[in-house]
Amino acid sequence: MGTWYDSLSVHGASVERVRDRLDEWALLRGFVRIAEPLFACDDEDMGFYLASNGRWVVILPSRDGELAQLVRRLEPLDRPMLRVACAGGDAWGYQLIEGGAPTVEFFPPAGGFTRDDELCDEPPTDPRKGDPTRLCRVLEMPGREPEVRTIHAWKPLFRDRAAQRFCVLLGAEAAASSHRYAEDRELDGLAGWTLEHVVYAPERDDSTFDLHSATAWPTPRPRGAPDEARDAEREAMREAMQRQMRTTLIVMRVVTFPLSIAFKMLAVATWLVPKSWKRALLRRAIAGAGGGSLPSEVSSETADDRPPPTWRVADGWLMEDRHGARVRLPEGAVARDPIVTHHLFAIERDGTRVSIGAMRFEALRALGAGAEMLEDECLHVGRLKARRRVLRHPPSKRAKAPHEPAPQTHVVVQGPRAIYHFMIAGAETPAARELMMELVGTFEIDATGATPPAPSSPVSSR
Repeated sequence: MGTWYDSLSVHGASVERVRDRLDEWALLRGFVRIAEPLFACDDEDMGFYLASNGRWVVILPSRDGELAQLVRRLEPLDRPMLRVACAGGDAWGYQLIEGGAPTVEFFPPAGGFTRDDELCDEPPTDPRKGDPTRLCRVLEMPGREPEVRTIHAWKPLFRDRAAQRFCVLLGAEAAASSHRYAEDRELDGLAGWTLEHVVYAPERDDSTFDLHSATAWPTPRPRGAPDEARDAEREAMREAMQRQMRTTLIVMRVVTFPLSIAFKMLAVATWLVPKSWKRALLRRAIAGAGGGSLPSEVSSETADDRPPPTWRVADGWLMEDRHGARVRLPEGAVARDPIVTHHLFAIERDGTRVSIGAMRFEALRALGAGAEMLEDECLHVGRLKARRRVLRHPPSKRAKAPHEPAPQTHVVVQGPRAIYHFMIAGAETPAARELMMELVGTFEIDATGATPPAPSSPVSSR
């Protein structure tokens, strides 16, 4: 499958000058830089990872198709730029850009991958052979032309390996990455590099939003009249697809049964091979590949590369520093790692779980869309405005037996920069609702500037 990325690197410029140009460009488009972003970049935001090592400033954009315009905005820096693109394991290429126009290009022929015509006025000519001499002269790499030609001629099974090797040769290792990979912490710990995340959001004033007066959450979705003929046709199609899938599964089991027996026998045979033989074969394979030596002990455990949790427990409070949020941990409850990315906390007690998530103000409109509203109550959590609504969603058309969906209770709290959503995971029992309201009653946001409520202060109704 390989990797996908399209990066732009500026040679010999400072990260401050590059950031200033990004600020100017974003302001012209109606965006402002967020000092401390609370959320990951979505379709509305515009984010860039800036990786610098003193020689290069690598720009990894969150949006596709931004680099052509970005090249024109960075042209006043009067520094050469390098654009590196990789399309999975199938193809890769690069452009050396001087004065806003490419002067050296290398795009090996590959199916479905061609150069970007937005940056050049002349008609494309594939394949692009590149010019190692000019490339090394502009990037101040004397005597490295043979190594560049070797990479040009290299055709590994996965072409992204050639792109990565090229970036390492130029001292721009971070260019073989993307914004998504940087978000997944793949660039953390890259020796000699400094990583900075710059996020821009459309200019909007959320201070005028009032949760208590908001009437558009949720908006009942009009439901059309039932169409029995259409539903019967869809049910017949579904049953036909299920019969076809059952037949396919039976055939696959018959065909793959001998293979499963063979793999089980191979696994048993591998388990019976002495460990000393395995280590000898592994050493021989590493030596044959030109690798280093094998450590004396090979651990079977893999390093946990997951990001550290954003929450912590201190003096009975469950705290999250990014949003400045905290909630009192009820007696008998334990904190768990949230399953969903945008959730801040997950608290369990007696088999019930309550999650607390964060969302943007505009995302509130989609919460519970199409559901029937059974209860609506305005609350105050300290000095924060809150709202509790009980919703019933329409029954699923895929359900085999008719049933009445159970009501769901949602509590949202308006913070200064985000909406905080309390929800019950699983069956909604009286114990689960009690746990949720206990958490709502002690919820605080440090960034409000208001006097924090006492830990024992109840939720007040307006």
